[in-house]
Amino acid sequence: MVLSDYQISGNIAITNWAFNLFCGAWPKILLPLTKLSSQAWTKAELKYVAISFRNLVDTHHECGRDLTARLNSTITRSQMVELHETMRTAQPLATRKYSRQLRISEETWIRRRKQSTPSKENLDYRDKQLRGIASQFRYQRIPERLWLREGVFFPFSERSYPAKWTEADCEAWFNYRVSVLRGQCNKDNDRILNADILMQVALRRLLGMAQEIKGEPDPDHPGENLWAVGGRVGLELWPYDCTPCTASIAHKIHGQEMTTGYWQGDEYPDWRTWDAERCNILFESWCWNCEKFNFPAELEDEKIERHLSLPEVADSQINEIWEIRSPADVRSDPAFQTTCSFDVKDKVTEENVAVALTFLGCDVGSTIADGIEAVWRLLDVEGGSRGKLEEYLLSAV
Repeated sequence: MVLSDYQISGNIAITNWAFNLFCGAWPKILLPLTKLSSQAWTKAELKYVAISFRNLVDTHHECGRDLTARLNSTITRSQMVELHETMRTAQPLATRKYSRQLRISEETWIRRRKQSTPSKENLDYRDKQLRGIASQFRYQRIPERLWLREGVFFPFSERSYPAKWTEADCEAWFNYRVSVLRGQCNKDNDRILNADILMQVALRRLLGMAQEIKGEPDPDHPGENLWAVGGRVGLELWPYDCTPCTASIAHKIHGQEMTTGYWQGDEYPDWRTWDAERCNILFESWCWNCEKFNFPAELEDEKIERHLSLPEVADSQINEIWEIRSPADVRSDPAFQTTCSFDVKDKVTEENVAVALTFLGCDVGSTIADGIEAVWRLLDVEGGSRGKLEEYLLSAV
């Protein structure tokens, strides 16, 4: 199986096309890590997989996220050897100075700036509907922390929680998905769709994926068992772009309209009027959505079986290609828990300086030095940190 996107002698093998769709540009160690994620029964294993995926994101940036970037890169042979090794082990790059923070799409950022803060009436409606859905008998044992963080709807893994997540941030994330559905998936109809309706569908799908790991206490919540939420192949969902766990609003049946399960014409429906048979929207990982492609839904069970039939991570077949460490041996960059949010100070650490300066209201046409001065004035950072800020921005160009 291919270790990376560089198809050279010793790095080419015949494999299942569906697996190639699933991995996309990601190193193919994603396959055994996904199986490990689907079978993770402890907090340490869940964290191990999350850290491994986080390391892959950093490595992915180093070698180039697309063909053009890779062809124009100036990676030396020794650097390529190290990149190859990190793709084989999902460990962090030893020579990297900075850990790139996880990103939420620039389109979402722009929408976050332009939109108004949700009104109290809207927030009251949202809270009532989401809590109504979660109060149903089949969901009553699922802890609220799986979908609510600090009072804000957060239908993603706790291992991906941003430094900051407000009601406005949540609405921006879902409003961007609404715009994608209207512009691409449902462009031929005028069906009513808004962030609140999409949140309700996402919560139903999330609660349907929640699993209690009986007999495994949650170390962070005394007296409770561990809970995990993974899609059909076991991947957790993250709100960030360009990660193996990126959340996707997907078709249940490709080729059909992405109906919500609510009757057309009701902009703010009551959660009790939802019809599961009329809902053609799923909430799942982007990788699994890509693997499904336009194949009939009847083939999905066969695809899942192929993932599960991969050798165990300790098997000699796996270790001939990849090196999967035990959870106790995993390493990560110190910045692993410092994930990107909508906060201005976090945005400065993006590699895309032009986007950062635009977000901060600076002139993109100005020099980087002028941009640093503008960022400096806006952030009012202590003098002792200025060198690090300047060094990071200049290295990101």
